[in-house]
Amino acid sequence: MSGLDTVKIIMEATGTNTTATATINATTVYGALRGLETFSQLVYYNIEKDVYAINNAPWTIEDYPRFPHRGLLTDTSRHFFPVKVLFRLLDSMAYAKLNVLHWHIVDAQSFPMQSASFPRLWEGSWSPSERYSTQDLKDVVEYARLRGIRVVPEFDGPGHAYAWGIGYPALLPQGYNISAKCGADTCPTSCNIPLDPSNEFTYQLLEGLFNEMTGGKQGQGIFLDNMFHTGGDEIQYECWENSTQIAQFMQQHSFTYDQLYIYFVSRVSMMVKGMGRQVINWEGTYSTAGNTLDEDTIVNIYLRMDVMAKAVVSGYRCIVSMACAWYLDSVWNDWQHFYSFDPQGNVTDPTQIKRILGGEVSNWGET
Repeated sequence: MSGLDTVKIIMEATGTNTTATATINATTVYGALRGLETFSQLVYYNIEKDVYAINNAPWTIEDYPRFPHRGLLTDTSRHFFPVKVLFRLLDSMAYAKLNVLHWHIVDAQSFPMQSASFPRLWEGSWSPSERYSTQDLKDVVEYARLRGIRVVPEFDGPGHAYAWGIGYPALLPQGYNISAKCGADTCPTSCNIPLDPSNEFTYQLLEGLFNEMTGGKQGQGIFLDNMFHTGGDEIQYECWENSTQIAQFMQQHSFTYDQLYIYFVSRVSMMVKGMGRQVINWEGTYSTAGNTLDEDTIVNIYLRMDVMAKAVVSGYRCIVSMACAWYLDSVWNDWQHFYSFDPQGNVTDPTQIKRILGGEVSNWGET
C-alpha cells in the first residue's frame, strides 16, 4: 500500500436541484478510500428537510499525506483485546486516515498468540480465553487490508521476554532470578527478563516462529507486510550476569554486554531480512551500535529526537513515536503538545527528511 496517495474531490453546488455530483480522482485505490472518508465526513443529515447534504458547496479538495507511515501502536500483551475490539480500533484508524497498525502482540507480561511451530509459547498467555488463534491473526490482517491499513507485527527481543519462557524455559538465561531486578516475584507486572543470546535454541525458535509469521519470503505468511518489528529495547544486563553459559560465550567471543546485545540484534535482523522483510528496531539498538547497525534497519525513535537527527544524517530511515508527545498512556502529555509535535524535528535537509517515514501514536497497556 502506498502511503502517499493523492486524492482530488470536486463537489458541485446544488443550485435549484435536489441533487448534485461529487467526483473523486485518486492515484491508487487507497487514495480513493481516503477520499471517500473525507467525503463521508462532509455529509450531514438535515432533519428538517429529511435529506443528506453538504454545506457550502461547491467544494474542491486536493489532499495527500505528508508522511507515508501514519501509525498507531496497540499493546495486547499487557492488556488483551478481543478481536472485535481490534476491529473497532481499525475502523477508527480508517476514519482518521491512519494506515499502519503496529501490533505489539507479545511482551514480558503475556504471549497471547498461537504458534503451530512452537505450540507451548501461548502457555504464557493470561488465560486460555485470552489468546489469538492463527485464524484470528489472519482475520485482523485482512480486516485491516480492506480498510487500507497495514499490520506490522512486533516480537520484541532480546528484552521483555519473560512470557516466552513460561512455555520454553530454556529461552531464559540461567540464574536470572538471582538478580533482584530479574526475580520471578517481579513478574508479570514489571519484569524485563531477556532471552538467552548464548543459547542456539533461542535462534532456532525465533527462526521457526518468524518463518511461520512471514512465510519465509515477501508477501507470504500470516503477516503480509514487508516491515517486521523485532524490538531491541530496554535490556537488563543484570539478568545475564549470573549465567555461566553466557559468561563462557562472552569470554569465547571477547564480548562486552553491549556487544552481546548487538550480536543478538544483528543475528535476528539478518534472519528476518532473509525472509523478505524490512527490519524495524527501537532506538536503543542505534544508540548502542551507532553506524555499525545494519544500514537497512528502520530506527523507531521514542526517547530522543537528537538520535533521530543523527540517524537520518547517517542514512538510516526512522519512524517517530516520541514518549513525550505521542504515548497515549502518559498523563503528562496535554492535547496541545500532542497536536503540535512535529516528527520532522529540526531536520531541514530534503534528503534527510525523506528518511523520516512518519510517526506513530502508542497505546501502551502498562497503565
